[in-house]
Amino acid sequence: EAKAGKRDSVFQLEIEVFPAQEVTFNDTICEGETYTGHDFLPKTTGGTYRRKLHSAVHGCDSIVTLNLCMHARRYAEDLEVAICPGEPYSWHGHDYNRAGIYRDTTISSVGCDSIETLIISYAEAEQTLYAESHIEIADLPFTYYDPAHPYIAIQTPISYPEGTPAGTYIDTAYVQGAQCAAMLIHTLVITDPQGLETIEGANGTPRKVLYRDNMYIILDDEWYNASGQKVADPRL
Repeated sequence: EAKAGKRDSVFQLEIEVFPAQEVTFNDTICEGETYTGHDFLPKTTGGTYRRKLHSAVHGCDSIVTLNLCMHARRYAEDLEVAICPGEPYSWHGHDYNRAGIYRDTTISSVGCDSIETLIISYAEAEQTLYAESHIEIADLPFTYYDPAHPYIAIQTPISYPEGTPAGTYIDTAYVQGAQCAAMLIHTLVITDPQGLETIEGANGTPRKVLYRDNMYIILDDEWYNASGQKVADPRL
């Protein structure tokens, strides 16, 4: 309001609004690493992170966004081998001559660590192992595996494909070293239950069965024909 004899004064205020700047960074880390770049607090997992940055130019805040991708550490399938006592086994440029579990770290294609494991067992000197498996034709294909001696199945697989006829098969597998050898004698019995029909009796008692139009009696897993004569298992 103007006073007598004075004029009003007019003031003009101009406000300039600076837009908030946004900056985005994309980066990666490997599993187990800590990210500390671009002044962010330490990060150990992947994700999207944001923080404010005070600008020195006009005093306004800027928004900094970090897209952090974490590559998982890779674990290769275990390698199991058998050696004779004192016999060296070369792996990744190193020789190992004692049973045990060994690990090595290599760099994967994305630049992160990859963990590989070597499991060494001793091949037993001049020992013969015996094993027997019973399956039906419907269970084929079949591969022998003995958790007590895994190196035998790995070094010399004993396998039977689909279509293998019923019967008894005996296979010999060796683990040979410089001064020792372990031998496995494996017996596989493949049966064909198709066409077997129980007429009388039950498991554990004498059973009268019909197999492919012939009558048999089964007693204590032994087969007898209709005349009472002991015969071979006709399913084999």
